[in-house]
Amino acid sequence: MTPPGRRPSARPDEAGAPAGATSGGSSAAPSGSTTERDVRRLLAEVVGDPAAADLPDGTPLLSGGLGLDSVTVVRLLAAVHRRLGVDVADEDLDLDSLATVGTLTAFVSARRGP
Repeated sequence: MTPPGRRPSARPDEAGAPAGATSGGSSAAPSGSTTERDVRRLLAEVVGDPAAADLPDGTPLLSGGLGLDSVTVVRLLAAVHRRLGVDVADEDLDLDSLATVGTLTAFVSARRGP
């Protein structure tokens, strides 16, 4: 996890590409929906790093990316429940939903009420 006030590092993965880089093209965070912006803001708040809100969708949340530990993941999911109304405990959450910034935002978007 990145200490407060520091930007997440762009450590290369096994193939030498920067962490979070995708083969699909754009590495910049898209403007996205309101839910996506809300999830990204929460992520930045929970990790204590405003730069986390601008990470590409393909950035891993766990190992090889932000490196969130289990306590930080629980804090993030509690914030999603409290602020966005998605009760993750009642949903079918698996590790695939926490794989990247994009999969988390897709999970929340699919379950967020109108």
